[in-house]
Amino acid sequence: MSSSSSASAVVQLLFPMGGLGTRFSNIGITTPKPLIHVDGKAMIFKAVSSFDGLVQRGEGRIRVRLIFIVRQEHEDQFLLRTKLAEVFAEQANVEVVFVMMLSDTRGAAETCLLAKDVLIPEAPVVIMDCDTYFRSAKYEDVLMKMALEQQGDKNGIAGLLVHFRSRALRYSYALVNEETGYVVRTAEKDPISDMSLIGAYAFGSGKLFVDAAEQLVASPIDPEKGVKEYYISLVFNFLLDAGRKVVAVERDDYASFGTPEELALYNEGKQSWVTE
Repeated sequence: MSSSSSASAVVQLLFPMGGLGTRFSNIGITTPKPLIHVDGKAMIFKAVSSFDGLVQRGEGRIRVRLIFIVRQEHEDQFLLRTKLAEVFAEQANVEVVFVMMLSDTRGAAETCLLAKDVLIPEAPVVIMDCDTYFRSAKYEDVLMKMALEQQGDKNGIAGLLVHFRSRALRYSYALVNEETGYVVRTAEKDPISDMSLIGAYAFGSGKLFVDAAEQLVASPIDPEKGVKEYYISLVFNFLLDAGRKVVAVERDDYASFGTPEELALYNEGKQSWVTE
């Protein structure tokens, strides 16, 4: 992993874009999903805007580092990397880094490990879905503390999740100890609570993420236990097994546009996620 003398003021936003986007291409939309327009701008721009409040509240103390993992074939066919660079070229205090994906992986956690060598080990990293928008003041509070105090590798909060209320099988979930307020377990496509996780998975440092994710991908995939691929949500269980603290906070606003149906609902001003 790389290092930075200004790591205390950096928040790394890691966007794994390893999917093929077949749900959109199957209905004739050939534009790569991150570039499909939402509110008149590229979807990825909408996703990144989830952190506008953090930057504003940081009053110049927070610098955003965007890391995009892009399929090489999407650059070859659609110039995805080139267009992403253009989208963010004029953003102040934003660094953009690209990692090219040359072959399929066994899930988002393995995809994100492709960025291992470019992650700043001391700075927090948020693994973010490109088809998601959210706002949460509580999330911003914790993430700012992570960035400014660098407690991820010490005794601070090592993992941060944000949730909405649902029990639908399609989502990931967190179970919280009501007495301590800390997460005790995460699960994928298994509603162990009504805390359904938004795709904005924060780790106290790049090193914490890499260490835990490498443990996950070294473990066997077990479909009988619901592990059909290496999901990001499952990385947090390795933090918990190591005695680290993980918290889950409520969202203030949330929208998902990962499918044509969800995008249509959002464009109509309707709720784009399901509750059961």
